[in-house]
Amino acid sequence: MRLEDKVAFITGGGQGIGRAIALAMAREGADIAMAAPNQDDMERVCGEVRALGRRARAWPLDLREAGGLDDLRDGVHAEFGGVDILVNNSGIPGVTAPVHDLAEADWDEVMNVNLKGVYRVSRAFLPAMIERGGGAVVNVASLVGQYGYAFRSPYCVSKWGVIGLTLTMALELAPHRIRVNAVAPGAVSGQRLDRVFEGLAGARGSTPEQVREAMLGAIPLEKIVDPEEVAPTCVFLASAEAGMITGAVVNITGGQGISFG
Repeated sequence: MRLEDKVAFITGGGQGIGRAIALAMAREGADIAMAAPNQDDMERVCGEVRALGRRARAWPLDLREAGGLDDLRDGVHAEFGGVDILVNNSGIPGVTAPVHDLAEADWDEVMNVNLKGVYRVSRAFLPAMIERGGGAVVNVASLVGQYGYAFRSPYCVSKWGVIGLTLTMALELAPHRIRVNAVAPGAVSGQRLDRVFEGLAGARGSTPEQVREAMLGAIPLEKIVDPEEVAPTCVFLASAEAGMITGAVVNITGGQGISFG
């Protein structure tokens, strides 16, 4: 029970990586607060968390919208007494298009959720974590936050920004005993990835299956990452076992990106 009696707040906790993180942290003893746009998805995950014997509650949050975070934070604190672990997981894939065809509104939407959202949620929760005497922040970045990615510029740039923000926060928060790290998954299985493959196929003049096969060919372990394969690293980074790790970016990619071949 590496997270026994800790409280974790997870954005985007209703599905995919967020759901996997919530359940993995609950199995290690954490109570789970979460926020995402889809209340039904979150309630299902809360039920799974409670079945593991931990407390859980969900709040609606759409990071495309400007307000509501202060009330949400106050509600989390009133329900759980504080937050020890902050997981900034919410993100959207955005559109697939070359920069010269990209609408400014599409660019702004991705930045507001994927990058500004991390800043806004962190700004809301960090003061109380500082007063609490420490904690851990895990930001969900991406392998493509370290490389170029044709036709996917808003997503790519937003994840580069998350990594930069992670390193900066690690420096600023170290005196307060708050560690800040990021995980950087490669392609993660699910409906979102299927939509990305469809968009890339259209941009490249190929088929989604050809895009998938090309990606698999670039992964040494020859497998797309599952959400449940991201969550254990998040648990580790939030635990005392990672007590001397801050400012790290941990790739979870099956080896994708380590070769020039």
